[in-house]
Amino acid sequence: MPLFSVLSPTERLALDDQHDALLRRALELRKVMNAGNIAVILPEDVLLSIFKFYAAATCRPCSHGWLVASWICERWRTIILHSATLWTHILLNNMVAVECYLLRSQAALLHVSGSLMRFSGYGEEHALQQAESLAVWTAATEHSARIRELEMTIDFGLAEQHIFKSGLQHATFPQLRRLVIGAIQIYKHAPADGDKKLPAFLRGGGEMGHLEEVATTDIPLSLVTTLFSTKLRKLHIGVNGCTRLPGSISSDRFWSELQRLSNLEELSIANFPSLSRPVDADVSHTPISLPALKKFAVHWEDISVDSATYFLNRIALPAGCSLNISQINPNTTILNAEAFYASRKAFYMAVSRSLAPHEPSTPLLTLHLARFEKYEQRLSFWTEDPTRTGLSPDHSTMLRLGLHPHLEVIQRDRSASEMRELLRLLPLHAVECLVLDGESVESWNFNVSTPRVRVLVVSLNEPGTKLDNFAARLERSTWLSALEELRLVGEYMASTSATWADHLRRGLQKRFRTSPDLPRLRLIVDDPELLCEISTWAEGADAFVQSVECVKC
Repeated sequence: MPLFSVLSPTERLALDDQHDALLRRALELRKVMNAGNIAVILPEDVLLSIFKFYAAATCRPCSHGWLVASWICERWRTIILHSATLWTHILLNNMVAVECYLLRSQAALLHVSGSLMRFSGYGEEHALQQAESLAVWTAATEHSARIRELEMTIDFGLAEQHIFKSGLQHATFPQLRRLVIGAIQIYKHAPADGDKKLPAFLRGGGEMGHLEEVATTDIPLSLVTTLFSTKLRKLHIGVNGCTRLPGSISSDRFWSELQRLSNLEELSIANFPSLSRPVDADVSHTPISLPALKKFAVHWEDISVDSATYFLNRIALPAGCSLNISQINPNTTILNAEAFYASRKAFYMAVSRSLAPHEPSTPLLTLHLARFEKYEQRLSFWTEDPTRTGLSPDHSTMLRLGLHPHLEVIQRDRSASEMRELLRLLPLHAVECLVLDGESVESWNFNVSTPRVRVLVVSLNEPGTKLDNFAARLERSTWLSALEELRLVGEYMASTSATWADHLRRGLQKRFRTSPDLPRLRLIVDDPELLCEISTWAEGADAFVQSVECVKC
């Protein structure tokens, strides 16, 4: 039998009829399927809003998932190709893609991100990489007049001619509102102030007075301050693991320059050692005033209590401003218990002064002292969104305080009255949410006055915690008399579900038997076994629990 055979005219016609029938059937099915597909026939403005949403949610520019939508039908493809606002996020990594985005974005404002790097090595490959990198930057800077947001990493080891070829040397950004810039090789190639090698916008030029948001990494303060403008609303400065940045300015100079930012709403400082605690930190400084400030954050890998206190004393926080100081090491530079107690007292006093302007209804504070390693502690202090702990947004005032056995250096050398005196420095009377975790479940000082606590969160993150002490304190009707919600969460909560339920039942029974007018509690757990244990005694006409819920069920 031959491998290939020639069809007769009759067979060819029959085969064509079969193909036509299949094609007609496919078209009929397509019409039937799309007839009920509302997405295909949505109005153009609705489709455009959907495409814009996915464009904004895309992590990497020039890799938009919404481009797949252009395959759905010709109508969608036309809308996408002719919508300039969908092509405004440009990643400078491919010349063809950059030219395409610049063309289709028409006159819309741009969001540009990329790295201006020095490709080390020799040979044609490195030369081509360097040439393409400079070419995409040149193409982008030709449209600098409509760049709205710029994210870039600059290699300070670049030769001056490379900066010039990139077009950044004399580029102006009259529409720029947001600048995110990081540096590499700055430790080997420290720029002096006014170095002609640097791009104009890093030397205070380039019409940068319209900036509203600046984020810098590994950029010296002398260059950061050149980016300050009276319209600046958000400022983040940080260093990645370096103890010193070259070409910097004094700490006092920075705070003085910072005070000019009367419209600043958010300030974040991360790992910037030259700002942590200068030599003259013990000298009293007049706190600077930032009347529009709403968020102040200090993120440090190992900041001392004294440095944290220094930051709190340098800025007078206005009413309603949230505060976030994380990863404080209370043992840093502490030589004895006396110095330990003094530094902690100074820190609490600074916290109290910082929060003095706050109204009771505004976010107050979250204070967490937890074990980080075997013999070390880290103190985190923040007033971020309470939903991060699983609480509802209306619980705006929070306190999180965990005390661990490793603080015996204080507990041994200081009386209980002195420890309570430390806690009194904090405005605990306004706390509405109390989070106890780890050893603090049994060691929390329940004599501290917290009359407004409505939500109590018990997070059991360590095994072996004694629960009977907590249950016994829960019996006291005078403690947490306003309590409405009790959350039981944590990694080791499941392994002790029966014990928890038994202690909780006895404690709550005595609590409500003594004071029947107290509000019935809403119990929330994260373990199904604990839910079953509690449900056996929480239901019924005489139940003293309003409801029981499980967040993982």
